[in-house]
Amino acid sequence: MNMTHRVGEAADRLQRRRLEMKTDSLDRTNDDLQRELRATRAQLDQERSTREQLLDALTPAPAKEKVVVKKRRGRLLRTVVIGGGAYVLGARAGHERYEQIKGWAAGMRDRVQSRSDEFSDVSEWAPTTNGGSDTRPQTPASTKSSGTAAGASTSKSSGSTGAPSASTKS
Repeated sequence: MNMTHRVGEAADRLQRRRLEMKTDSLDRTNDDLQRELRATRAQLDQERSTREQLLDALTPAPAKEKVVVKKRRGRLLRTVVIGGGAYVLGARAGHERYEQIKGWAAGMRDRVQSRSDEFSDVSEWAPTTNGGSDTRPQTPASTKSSGTAAGASTSKSSGSTGAPSASTKS
């Protein structure tokens, strides 16, 4: 029996070994299938997400309910009042500036008029060509021997710019 016993033990070991190898093989296959399943699920989730996005893009948006908004009363009146106030203030400021410019222009016109009155009679100051007989009134500048021409004297106190002053007329 010893031999039969040994043969039986060897057969049992062989069968156990074969079962262990088969179990290891099935474990490896199971691990591979689980990895493949996870990858397939991830791909399926991505495809579902893409499909949902496409469906959302293709489906028209639901019609929005028309919201009735009550118009506030007095909006036009308020706009008119504010606009009118702005116009009045702007016009008043513009009118003040206009009056200021108008006053400056009137002052300049008066100054120009007074200067033009000084030079109103150009024939008094023009040189004569009647053979030396000069009948025009003599000015102090024309009697000087400094070499200045008649009417070319300037008065620094009156602030004129090279024009004869009213005090040099006779």
